[in-house]
Amino acid sequence: MSIIDAAINGAVARLRPILMTSFAFIFGLLPLAFATGAGAIGNRSIGISAIGGMLFGTLIGVLIIPTLYIIFQSI
Repeated sequence: MSIIDAAINGAVARLRPILMTSFAFIFGLLPLAFATGAGAIGNRSIGISAIGGMLFGTLIGVLIIPTLYIIFQSI
């Protein structure tokens, strides 16, 4: 199997588990991001930061890591 085919097959195989895990974590953080009451500002900042980090990490896991695999295996 070529390097590109291996990267594509690996990315396709891992796409669903990565997205399911990330979205479950993000949906779990939504109450924290929309918090009200005492300490709401701190909870919102933590929730929004964690959601942004998960979205960014998910994009890296889905797009950048297979690309890096191709680059390093080609070297």
